Amino acid sequence: MIENLVREQYGRSVDLLERGRLIEGVIIPSERDCIELLREQLTDPQISHIQEKIRRPVFQIVPQKPFQDFENALNLNRQADEREAYLTPYIRERFTKLPSNNEVQIGFVEGMPRLPGTSLVQFPFLEQRRLYKKSLLLGVTVIHPRHYSLLQLNGRLDVGYWSYLEDNLENDAYLPGGYSSDQVYFREYNLEGEIHNARWRSAVMVSAN
Repeated sequence: MIENLVREQYGRSVDLLERGRLIEGVIIPSERDCIELLREQLTDPQISHIQEKIRRPVFQIVPQKPFQDFENALNLNRQADEREAYLTPYIRERFTKLPSNNEVQIGFVEGMPRLPGTSLVQFPFLEQRRLYKKSLLLGVTVIHPRHYSLLQLNGRLDVGYWSYLEDNLENDAYLPGGYSSDQVYFREYNLEGEIHNARWRSAVMVSAN
């Protein structure tokens, strides 16, 4: 299954990077290299998670570039009736702190355009996060803002809703990304209180360097 997913989606993944001008300065592994890297690095539990838990697995090649490059990619590929991607001032400042380099990650992320709601959305957010992350295996994470940007390039998702993102910067604010009526957006919320319509997407990524 993993090899078939790479073969089916590799060309599309490279095309997204080219359209977003995210390919400059990085070495993009070939389709064969991606398959071999995943064979070597994915654990059996990670493979099982991709096969059994991720709905519509999307293969991604993710350069570890500054987030500004991903924002530019979204804006370059917006439709005529769409506004530019929206980042709150806090998020814009926070995303400038994301570690960046010339490395590339490859792997699979949850790609359903509209994830079905679950009873978890009735829980206060801190409880949602605790329960969801408790269910994740070693080597499985919540999707990163870079992953989410590539998903939005692949086809608009979360229309009228949002998905929770993690940037691993050890901060208590949490980051939803979504799509309003005419733009991709990223913002922050306080962890207190009850939050509804939360969507949780997982990712299984390995290093390609």
